Parts: sequence; C-alpha cells; structure tokens
Amino acid sequence: MEILNGFVPEVLVERSLITIINNLVHMQDLVQEMSWEVVREQHPKEPGKWSRLWLCKNVYQVLVENMGTLSVETIILEGDRRREVITHLKLNGKSLSGMSNLRLIIINNVDVHLSEDLEYLPNELRFLEWHGYPIEYIWKDIKLSTKNLKIINISFSHNLIKTPDFEMISNLERLNLQCCTKLCEIHKTVGSLGKLILLNLKECGNLVVFPSDIHGLKSLKILNLNAYSKLDTLSQIGGSRAFG
Repeated sequence: MEILNGFVPEVLVERSLITIINNLVHMQDLVQEMSWEVVREQHPKEPGKWSRLWLCKNVYQVLVENMGTLSVETIILEGDRRREVITHLKLNGKSLSGMSNLRLIIINNVDVHLSEDLEYLPNELRFLEWHGYPIEYIWKDIKLSTKNLKIINISFSHNLIKTPDFEMISNLERLNLQCCTKLCEIHKTVGSLGKLILLNLKECGNLVVFPSDIHGLKSLKILNLNAYSKLDTLSQIGGSRAFG
C-alpha cells in the first residue's frame, strides 16, 4: 500500500473504482482502460512524458531512445500484455536516467539484453520487479541512494552471482531472490536491514557466502532457505538465531 502513496487510494476505494484485498489492488478493466486513455491524451506522441508506461512499443521507445522524463512514475513491461509482439530489447546502465520520479518498475517475460550493470536507479523508486534480470550483478562499484526502495524481486535471474551492497537501501522490506541458481554470495550488509520482513532464497543452491551476523534483521518474519546444497547447516546463518 505504501507504494500507492500520492495516488490517493482511499478515494478510489470509496468510489468503488478499485478494491484492495490482502494488500493487492484490483481495478475494473473499464476503469483501467479509461485511466490509460487519460495518460495517453496528455502527450499523444510523446510517451516519454507520460506518467505511466505499459505498452511494450512505448516502453521500448522510451528506454532505447533515452526519452524518459521527470513525468514517468511507472514502467510495466510484460511479455504477454495484450499479446504484443516482443522483440529483443537492448538496454545500458543509463537507460533509466532522466526519470528521477520513477516509483515502480515491473519487467517480466521479456528478452532483455543489458550491456552493463545498472548505473542509475531513481531516488523515488519504491518497487523493483525484474524476473530474469539478465546479467551477473544488479549494480556494483557504486552506491545508489535509494532509501525509498521497499521491494526488490529479481527471482529467476539465472545469471546473477552476487547481490549488491544494501547500505543505501536501509528501508528495504522484501527481497526475493528465489531460483537465482548461480547466486553464490549475499552481501554482508543484508544483515543490517532492520526493516526487512521477507528474505526469499529458495532454490539458490549455489549460495556459499552469507553473513554470519543477521541480528540486525529485527523485523524479519520469513526467511526461506529451502533446497540448499552449499551451506552445510543453518547454524552458519545468523549464529544462535533460529528460523522455522
């Protein structure tokens, strides 16, 4: 729900335009179509000035041609959306630059070629979901100040080998790394994420480096460690702290 801050969700619920069940927002198809049309009408031929990007062709255009502006708040790129033809998308580490108000990124079921790890994430970003993130690192050798980021879901990223430094993502609440099959190292700073509620490492069978001290995870409720093959015992994780 915090991701919707600024979108006035309470008003939409009162008017029966959306429903919220288990923290998930459900919108009627007609309402969604109308909202998309409103966005398009703002700048019909300039998608880089839209507040939300959801059609593949428009997302491609904005990212590949670096057309993003301060207006963009949401990017959703899903391979099966409206049965659009999905082509190979080539991005670079600066593809998100220029969109400093971007708050939500969802990329799923799309063949993306990223020539380098990300060099820029917007300070306003709250939600990052990228199933199958294509390279070995999300970002490295730089410290991104993304204190608003609450959720990272990069599950099924089979090329990922190491997580980044989490020092500047101190408000992270959910980290989903499920089925990152080559992941071998979790950065030690994950142990200091005091607001982290969920850490999903299911089917990360090659993980060999995990912080020995995670006592800083004061809010942690779910730690999924199923299918481990490299860590000998759970006693290696968190010292005396036990998880069911």
